Amino acid sequence: MTWQIEQNWDAGYDNIALLQSLISRKKLLLFKTTSKLFSEETVVEEHRILISKFTHQLFLSIGKPFEKTTELERQILASFSFGAIHAQCFLNQLPALEIHKLAIFSLTAEFKYTPQQAKDFVEHLIQVASDKELHPTTHAIIHRGIDGHRQFINSDYVNLSNNINGILTLICP
Repeated sequence: MTWQIEQNWDAGYDNIALLQSLISRKKLLLFKTTSKLFSEETVVEEHRILISKFTHQLFLSIGKPFEKTTELERQILASFSFGAIHAQCFLNQLPALEIHKLAIFSLTAEFKYTPQQAKDFVEHLIQVASDKELHPTTHAIIHRGIDGHRQFINSDYVNLSNNINGILTLICP
């Protein structure tokens, strides 16, 4: 499978620094769980549910069900969702392995990729998230997904819709 996202758009955001700043100032905290109150399985399930709801909201935001999306649209939505997954794990101080697990879950359950396709795509997204020069457009989409996570958590669905639709309008024919 070839990842088709065009390299013609860049948001230029540094959202990780913003998230770190908000966390350090205790201005942003989604939910904290402790092993004393919740089993690891319960915590993982909470994150899966949140990411599934986020993905569902994305499809509502673009006004079409999964079945009517193109492969390019799915790749953009999945990259955007990866940013949200990264934000979710970062804000809840989950290990990097959880980003990987949640991303594979999302790509298989929500975007209907095979396990191998999901694994390959997640590896690609991890590399791109770490190196802007590797694929600037996908890197920017991931960072817009971090913003999308904040918009979703704050129930700011209008701006979430504007965020994802703005990306799709720029990239998709």
